[in-house]
Amino acid sequence: MKSLIFSLITGILMSSNLVAQTKNNRDDIDNKIKKLKAQSDKDRLLIDSLILVKNQLDIENALLIEKNRFVETFKE
Repeated sequence: MKSLIFSLITGILMSSNLVAQTKNNRDDIDNKIKKLKAQSDKDRLLIDSLILVKNQLDIENALLIEKNRFVETFKE
């Protein structure tokens, strides 16, 4: 009888440990997902910023090309 009670108590303790481990694993995964989402948002902002810089450089390049054409017109 003592053996049965001991087995039941051991089973309950192991079960509660598994529940705690599962919850910890779930929380760890949830935290990793949050970090990945935050990193993804940072990456998206970086990409958007780089696109804006590239567009600005394209505009400046186009203006320089037009300026050079204008200068060439007056040289002739």
